[in-house]
Amino acid sequence: MHAKQSTFISFLLLNINYHFPLKVKMSATRGLGNLLRLIKNETLARNTQMKSLCETAIRKLLDCACKVNNMKVRWNACYAMGNAMKNEDLFTGFSGWQNLVFSSLCTLAKECKNLKVRINAASALRAPSARAHYGDHYALVWRGVLAAMENVADVDDFNEYKHKDNLTEQLCLTLAHLCCLLTPSDLSDIYDPLVFYYDYAKAMFGQVCQKLPPENTSCLRILQAAKYVTVDLCASNETQMQTLSMLQDVFIWDM
Repeated sequence: MHAKQSTFISFLLLNINYHFPLKVKMSATRGLGNLLRLIKNETLARNTQMKSLCETAIRKLLDCACKVNNMKVRWNACYAMGNAMKNEDLFTGFSGWQNLVFSSLCTLAKECKNLKVRINAASALRAPSARAHYGDHYALVWRGVLAAMENVADVDDFNEYKHKDNLTEQLCLTLAHLCCLLTPSDLSDIYDPLVFYYDYAKAMFGQVCQKLPPENTSCLRILQAAKYVTVDLCASNETQMQTLSMLQDVFIWDM
């Protein structure tokens, strides 16, 4: 099984590296994401070549997401990176890749001219299921998502405008996910970006929840975050209390 996984990853990397048709490259990026999601710690521990291949695969997905000209390849690569980060073993099996991945996805979610790329980058940022998976990059991701909210109306191409509501919803879902992972000590770290971007966050959550029916899955996830910061999360000093108060107010809307 381990040998087959190595062979598949090598094959998919080959399809991305060479001048194959775009459909092949798009399929290869998704395939890499699927394989990275399946890799287990025991495989990485037993096979040093597999660890190196996984690191190469992550770098290649980032290259595809950030550098290629074709936007379909880029948003497929963002989707694949999000799929890969659903694998908890990817965070414990080896490290060093998270800083580049999180910072690159934040930049894409804020600045890419193609809104489908922004949407998939924003979605990928909420793929990690545990606070520990973000590590020291948690506050960076918070700031990145809030900055992307500020920039959501920056749409040069009118044809992209139809995706604006979806981008707004995905950014709100990602910030709601981050809210649900907050620890008291995180509150101090996100104070400055929350003060700076507070108005954008509050306005966008209000927009999304006004448009969606209460039974909608996205609305329910946002309400889950509202409940967590209002009922479950506690502050232990003045800065934390100020941050928590702002967060609670973000989830109070005029309906």
